[in-house]
Amino acid sequence: MKKLIVFGGTGRSGRAVLQQAADALDLQVTAFVRTPSKIPGAVRNKIIVVQGDILKTELVSNAIKGQDAVISCLGNGFSLRSTTVLSDGISNIIEGMREHNVKQIVVVSVSFLLPNGHWTPFFMKGIVNDHERMINKLRKAKDINWIIAAPPEISDQPLTNAYTTTINKCPPEYVVSTRDIAHWMISCVTDDDQMREYTHQMVGISSKLPLKNWLSTSQGMFTIIPLALMFVLLFYYYV
Repeated sequence: MKKLIVFGGTGRSGRAVLQQAADALDLQVTAFVRTPSKIPGAVRNKIIVVQGDILKTELVSNAIKGQDAVISCLGNGFSLRSTTVLSDGISNIIEGMREHNVKQIVVVSVSFLLPNGHWTPFFMKGIVNDHERMINKLRKAKDINWIIAAPPEISDQPLTNAYTTTINKCPPEYVVSTRDIAHWMISCVTDDDQMREYTHQMVGISSKLPLKNWLSTSQGMFTIIPLALMFVLLFYYYV
């Protein structure tokens, strides 16, 4: 049985990872979190929970000891303020992995930093800059088999299994389901062929959501609202 530790398990993608990994028969899952109560009870009862601070080097290293793989969904929540949590956190994770000879890690980043990524909105510069620092630290860790998931908008949607991955470029759709990205990340650490395929790569990932689900995303709303307004204006003009 493979031992997996998840950092950032109380965010949107992190919760999806924990929920799916907890039900995997071939995984023993540990969640390293600041606030264990944020993990749903049904999941918490199936996994090992370690309370700690990602910025505490010794706590992170102790949690990584004995693990086979790492998934990091570290983020800044819904805050858009400048931060160093991701880059400082990944430094501690890399140090712990080296100390305990753990070689595999999959992390969540953003599609803005892909070579053909969309321009970064000014209000997201602070968080995206820290993603970039995190990525640069991973790229220097050539002794570790890292994979970076680079999604566009992450939306709390059901598992579709209809997702696309694109190495080092933006995916076709501009949204990914939390359950889809979790499914792919877990597959990377449980499937040796997939891990080899994507090691040391940034991978765009997006979902082909059913229309009713897509409409509930910000992309869907920003698309449908102008169309609706145009329809109303045309209606009044011609009627």
